[in-house]
Amino acid sequence: MIMIESHVDIKTKDGVMPAFTAHPEEPGDYPAVVLYFDAPGVREELRNFIRRITGQGYFAILPDLYYRLGKLSFNIAERTEAMSEMIHTARNTLTNASVMEDTKYILEFLDRNPNVKAGAKVASATA
Repeated sequence: MIMIESHVDIKTKDGVMPAFTAHPEEPGDYPAVVLYFDAPGVREELRNFIRRITGQGYFAILPDLYYRLGKLSFNIAERTEAMSEMIHTARNTLTNASVMEDTKYILEFLDRNPNVKAGAKVASATA
């Protein structure tokens, strides 16, 4: 399936949250899936997961909830003890309240997107 991928910026009360999105190329209104990352954050493995979700006929978004810390990128294939400590520190900056607040802005972004089916949003977490 051919898809359209984009990097978008979602304005929040705390700044600008980058996100990776993908949806089928054909015009339409697709159900939305929000994929929240695990501790190491946004990475190509999760972008590939977004692509697989899109291939099933969904509009998928992977927000970078670590945006308050700047641009973080961990190469977990070469993980060290120091990197594990940094990942742990980054993970601990997220609270239920901050994730819920960010989710509000993500859902508002999806509500404004013409490729997203109204009222058809599914929140998800990585395994």
